[in-house]
Amino acid sequence: MPRTWSRLHEHLGCPPGPITFAIVRRCVDDRLAEADDLDWKELLPNGQNPHQDAEFAKDVAAMANTRGGLIIFGVTDQVEFTGIRAVDANPDQYAQWVRNLVQPYLSGLEQYVLLSDDGSEAVFVVDVPASEPAPHSVDFVDIRAKAKAKSQRATVTPYRRRSGRKRLMNCATGPPSPMKGAAVLAPPGSSSWGGQLARSRAPRPGSTGKPRRRSWIPPVATP
Repeated sequence: MPRTWSRLHEHLGCPPGPITFAIVRRCVDDRLAEADDLDWKELLPNGQNPHQDAEFAKDVAAMANTRGGLIIFGVTDQVEFTGIRAVDANPDQYAQWVRNLVQPYLSGLEQYVLLSDDGSEAVFVVDVPASEPAPHSVDFVDIRAKAKAKSQRATVTPYRRRSGRKRLMNCATGPPSPMKGAAVLAPPGSSSWGGQLARSRAPRPGSTGKPRRRSWIPPVATP
């Protein structure tokens, strides 16, 4: 249930009641400073950067560890009104961040958009309750795991060799016809086993266009 008494009410001398856009705007116009139960934020987190959900979870946990309070988006640190687009607010995602990252579980979190009378201006309010199971902490292990998974999301195409399979020559029949670009190993027992390579070459300028091949010379047995 949203709170009916806050630092905003106290500053304006208002009786207990729901927080409205008019109350927030009057406090901004009065340059009400931040406190342990009031935090001004200019930009809504968009979920694209893993550090944004961590920052949001840390702010919520820190406020829950004291006496609770309000985090209001749409106001700069210098207490200047900027507003937010109501369609950009995503309470379900923010609540999921808190569930996944804040330990132990924090219940009673309230989130809502406040609109001006003509609907042209808006702020987003996160009402953090004072928590009995405090202190709360943020699970940075989960944050690092998410960041690593996101960095590895791109698919990497493995390198493939264009050459064919290495084929072993038969001493009785001679070397097989090498495929273009393929390496052919010398026969076993040769003094240069693994070192003699025969490769087809691309035709030279002015040639007939047929690739030249090296003749296979059987190894000479050394006495």
